[in-house]
Amino acid sequence: GAPIEQALSLPSVGKLWQRAYQIDEVAPPPEGALHAWKAHRTDTDDPLELLARRDDDPLRTRVWEILRAQQLASLQQAQSAHTCEGLRVEVYAAPPSLSLRAWRQTQSELRPAQLHTLVHALAEAIHRLHQLGIVHLNISPDTIHLTDHNGDIHPVLAGLSRTTLFEQDQLIPIEPSPFYAPPEATGLSRHQPGHPLCAWDWWSLGRVVQECLLGKHIIGLMLNRDVDLARPEFRAAAENLLLEQDRSICRAGGLELMPAQNDQTQSLLRGLLASARDGRWCYDDIAAWLRGETVRDHYQTRRRERLFRYRNRQIGRAHV
Repeated sequence: GAPIEQALSLPSVGKLWQRAYQIDEVAPPPEGALHAWKAHRTDTDDPLELLARRDDDPLRTRVWEILRAQQLASLQQAQSAHTCEGLRVEVYAAPPSLSLRAWRQTQSELRPAQLHTLVHALAEAIHRLHQLGIVHLNISPDTIHLTDHNGDIHPVLAGLSRTTLFEQDQLIPIEPSPFYAPPEATGLSRHQPGHPLCAWDWWSLGRVVQECLLGKHIIGLMLNRDVDLARPEFRAAAENLLLEQDRSICRAGGLELMPAQNDQTQSLLRGLLASARDGRWCYDDIAAWLRGETVRDHYQTRRRERLFRYRNRQIGRAHV
């Protein structure tokens, strides 16, 4: 892994840090971080994000070193790390300043070409993380950023503070958001490790696509209200939807509540928002969809039904 440089003190606004980073302002720290700053490199003027976290987690150090080695335009880049005052400061290239949520609020609709671009870029980023043995577990319109050049969008998946290895020796502590986490994560604060955890990220992608198409979260459509993600009543409504309290009305994906979509878009949503974890689309399915192929979905499969796959091809099922 990359060497961890020692710093004499934490970053301070208005000052040069580590001879290369000009600290511009304090930023709200994301989950998993204690402090955050916006900065820029003095030699290139490139914008940066700095996150300070405890320096006693070897797993996080390993994850960061893996992230630093990747090079993908649609995935935020980790650059360097420094230790000081008992903390570890991670330096990332700043994503575009415009979040997907803020961008969508300025648009009357998500055009088909933009949907295709969004899905392609995010699927590539999620797939790269999974190839590296990492799950994101925090994909939402707030952790996706983009540039827009006259309608030509270029998305970047950021928000890497909660990323972790999906192969671990113990339960993984993650507090899920019912707005973007899948049905199998509902009510749990510790989750079984293993490759099936990757299905969480694909469900989150489905929720993001759904929200971009609607212009609001599905809970907002269900309740006919603007949704404040911080309010307990909306969180409870999202959890109840995931638990499929009344499957005669809709499944956890909530597609039954949406206006009619064209066949291709409906197929994508049905594939990504399948309640059954093992039946949810993964990268190969999305790649086929992007090529215009017809891909089977398991939207109607019961949430606790387990499907067995070999090289992404279903070969059987068992009830649990």
